[in-house]
Amino acid sequence: MPVFVHNDISLYYEKRGAWGTTAHRPILLLHGNGESMDIYNAATQPLYDKYAFLALDTRGHGKSQQPCELSYELMAEDAYSLLEHESISECDAVGFSDGAIIAFLLAMDEKYSKRLRKIIAIGGNTNPRGMKLSVRAEIFKDMRRFQKQGDMFTASLYELMLREPNINAKDLAKIKAETIIVVGSNDMIKHSHTKKITKSIPSSKLIVIKGAGHMIPQDRPDELREIILKELC
Repeated sequence: MPVFVHNDISLYYEKRGAWGTTAHRPILLLHGNGESMDIYNAATQPLYDKYAFLALDTRGHGKSQQPCELSYELMAEDAYSLLEHESISECDAVGFSDGAIIAFLLAMDEKYSKRLRKIIAIGGNTNPRGMKLSVRAEIFKDMRRFQKQGDMFTASLYELMLREPNINAKDLAKIKAETIIVVGSNDMIKHSHTKKITKSIPSSKLIVIKGAGHMIPQDRPDELREIILKELC
């Protein structure tokens, strides 16, 4: 089982696709809250003959170890450490939801950003208030439910979404990587918030998938695959 240890946390990852036989840069896959790398399976498996993917289960998710500390900054550090572990000097990144937040953090930090060429950020937010009020209310209810059940780690995953991220427009302006913002027209992220993110990143554009909700990798994998092919060629 391919794992590496960072900050005393065992993290699971997989190298999928055409490693060593493609001219394309590897693509780092970053999933969302409560998921695993497998959220991308339907979208990316048809590309394995031409593209190389580096998929990570973030701390506390999938086959990775549950940590004592949980934050998006620590997750970004983990992702960067994976690139170092695999000696990857340059890559593209696809991040969904929490994964999009991690991609933003990587791209706006001078230490990390040199390794990122392009980013596809799907359904990302830069502040908890970027989510619709009804969504935040449901997350709070779920957090309280898991607390009452004694499942404190799952509760902490929900609490994380209510506490973080806290990225401002000046932070986003530091992003030099070409950034493609992808959202569903019925996303749980406010459209006004998404527009502000797009406006704040110097080299960015917005793609809205009509009729889609938040779970684009799962519900609209064919369209996501076409975006990857078009934008990360």
